This record gives sequence, structure tokens and C-alpha cells, in this order.
Amino acid sequence: EEKMKSSRTILVAAAVGLISGLGGSWLSGSPLYATSDTVEAGRFVVRIDGGRVLAELGPNEDGGASLTLKDRRSQTRAAVSLDQMGEPSVKLYDDEGIVRSNTFLFADGRTAVRLMDADGQTRGELSLGVEGEPGLGLSDRDGKGGVWVYVALDGSRGIGLLDQRGAVRAEMSLKPGGQAALVPFRTD
Repeated sequence: EEKMKSSRTILVAAAVGLISGLGGSWLSGSPLYATSDTVEAGRFVVRIDGGRVLAELGPNEDGGASLTLKDRRSQTRAAVSLDQMGEPSVKLYDDEGIVRSNTFLFADGRTAVRLMDADGQTRGELSLGVEGEPGLGLSDRDGKGGVWVYVALDGSRGIGLLDQRGAVRAEMSLKPGGQAALVPFRTD
């Protein structure tokens, strides 16, 4: 009986989704094209529970495309986007709608994962440069001063200390041959 009830629920949900998608397209004036293996429209919206938006797929503000997933309040919680330059990103939102994590892949091959606090301020970033050189940055509440840890292409590695303006004030590094350096920078 449970299996039958679950199967009916899935069938009804699929039918409602199809009908509401077709009806929504018709009502919005957006054309909906269908062939045996393709359905096309300007935007797709998945609705459940009397019209509540669960997901959207369509163009975004900058001329690219995005897929957004919503919670029970129709608040965006995740978005996969492709901007007009073809650069993808994945954003995760908290229940207040603030981006808390953003993953990027840039056209030049760099990639980054940024972590934000409840105010939307970047507090941490893990990145790879064009040639794969890793870095880790940690910032203060203003997203400025902090620490940057890196491994350069030549194998040297280091830690930089940044002030509130984002300027490097001290750096500790280790070269591939084993030479260590501690370099303070001027504070003016």
C-alpha cells in the first residue's frame, strides 16, 4: 500500500509539473516547443504545493544561464550559473538569502572557493592559480587584513601577513633549496 501511495504521488507530481510548466509557458507568453526528444522554453520553473517555486532554470541578469534551487519558503539556497563569458560558479546561500560559499572557475583556468560570514563578507578563500599554484587566504571581519599561505610554482612556500588595507606587512618563506627568510615590510 505504501509503495502504491508513493507511486501515485510521483505520478501526480510529474503530471502537475508538466501541466503547470505548459500552462505557465502559455500564460507568460513564452513559446514552448516540443519534439520527440526536446522541450524548449525561455525559462523553466518547477512549482509544488499550490504554486511554491522549488527550482528555476533560465537566463540570468548578465546574459548567462543559471539553475537555482529553493527551500520551502521559495528562498534561493543554491545556484549554478554560467556568466556571459562562459565562466561557471556555484553559490550556496543561508536561510536568510546571503551567499555563504561561492566556487568559481575562471576562463584563464584559475579556480577559487570563497567562504563568507553571515554579513556576506569573504573570510576565507582557497584558490589555484593558472598553473595550479595553491593559496589559502584568511581575512578579518572587514574582509581585508589577514593571512595568505601559498606554494609557488618553483616549490617555494610562504606565509604573508596583511594589514587592514590588504597590504603585505611581513612574509615568511622557504625556498626549494631550504633557505628560509623572514621579511618585514615598511608600515608607511
